[in-house]
Amino acid sequence: QAMRCNIYKSLLGDSGWVAGIKLDADINANGATNTEPALGKNEAGETVLYFVSDRSGKSNDVYYAKLNSDGTFEKAKPLSTVINTAGNEMSPFYDFQTNTLYFSSDGHVSIGGMDVFKTKAANGAWSEPENLGLPINSSVDDMYYNWNENERLRLALRNTHGCFGLKSETCCDDIYQLYQHKI
Repeated sequence: QAMRCNIYKSLLGDSGWVAGIKLDADINANGATNTEPALGKNEAGETVLYFVSDRSGKSNDVYYAKLNSDGTFEKAKPLSTVINTAGNEMSPFYDFQTNTLYFSSDGHVSIGGMDVFKTKAANGAWSEPENLGLPINSSVDDMYYNWNENERLRLALRNTHGCFGLKSETCCDDIYQLYQHKI
């Protein structure tokens, strides 16, 4: 049996978070896994929900859906083929301060496994994804990159040698943090 995920939303009320509400079929395609939601901007500068889905039946790809003014979403569409490949793309993160979309992929040229890439919108299209290189990426899977400018902190998930896995040296994912020092 395959595990299937769906995306829900919850609103913060006066007495805390209300029960989650499953988003409709415009986001959660039936029979597909829909996961890893992240708000951001698209190449046109509109607010969108990025997420990962295997709805194509071939691999995991990054999709997006425009956020309407009433809080609903338009029908999800796959991101550009500049970003999505025949391989797997996942863990989208949008940095609002630099208008940069980060994601992980094993379909673009990489150091090894899943690597973290970045792209920016220019003239209504996404730029060619750029591999973040070392030390963000390694010879194994590197995913879920996140950047906090205020704390000058970067987070990434890695299943590398020397991790804390019980089965093998690279069986499990660990969270790594990197700090950017002022020069």
